[in-house]
Amino acid sequence: MENDKKEITILLPSKTVEQIQQIIRLENALNSMRSKEHRQLTYDIEDFITGCVNKQLAHIDMARDLAKYEELGNARKLKNRIKEVAESKGWNQKGLVEVTGINKGTMSTIFSNAHQPTSDYLLRIWIALGCPPLQELFYRE
Repeated sequence: MENDKKEITILLPSKTVEQIQQIIRLENALNSMRSKEHRQLTYDIEDFITGCVNKQLAHIDMARDLAKYEELGNARKLKNRIKEVAESKGWNQKGLVEVTGINKGTMSTIFSNAHQPTSDYLLRIWIALGCPPLQELFYRE
């Protein structure tokens, strides 16, 4: 199915095209400095736009899975994966406590899923973790 392609034409503002070209030049320059075993193929504008479209489609699918639109009227408990996401990014509970200013006891209840963070605490944690997609942090039972 990957080789089954259809051609489309899009019109983008000149400034957008210039920004994309700048990103591609930077990516290709960084790529050329990588060791041969970590080097990737050079990127072009088609690769960039295809990647952006695919990432957006994946984002929509994950959001749909999280929301379960057909079940929005049903009460379902919200749970988090903050501990797992934090650990995957090299953070532990103590480090997040220090960076976010959230007290140790509260962070412990968030990490153990006993309670969900307030919007203020969520924002602090989210920023500390590098702003991952919310569907990576939360799920509904």
